[in-house]
Amino acid sequence: MERLRLDPLVACALGIAEDSGWVPVVVTNGDTETQEAKLRRTGLDQYLADWVISQEAGVRKPNPRIFAIAAERARMRLGGAWMVGDSPEADIGGAAAAGMRSVWLRRGRAWLESRYAPTLTADGVIAALAEVMAAR
Repeated sequence: MERLRLDPLVACALGIAEDSGWVPVVVTNGDTETQEAKLRRTGLDQYLADWVISQEAGVRKPNPRIFAIAAERARMRLGGAWMVGDSPEADIGGAAAAGMRSVWLRRGRAWLESRYAPTLTADGVIAALAEVMAAR
């Protein structure tokens, strides 16, 4: 299986976030084996405090419980957490339901959802991490 590489700039940004006191945790929907393989193949697992995958957690985004599980695993309070994601419903809607702030990775798209809105928007992961760190 080919090893995908984590963008070095994303790795650097995650390192800076961690050095600044942030605790990066991935929350993802999907099959545990597949999602863990992706995290390991890309090397992203080396930059995370933990991860929560819906299959093993027994709950999927946007259910707020999956975010609470992530906070528990990271031994952090959910109240100060941020969600960075590209899915309006699963990521931003889930963050809103959990009372979290969020950054939507717009990737050239317009925001069309009227039930909730992201706290911030960004064009990519590095910009999103910079926004989160600046908002502290």
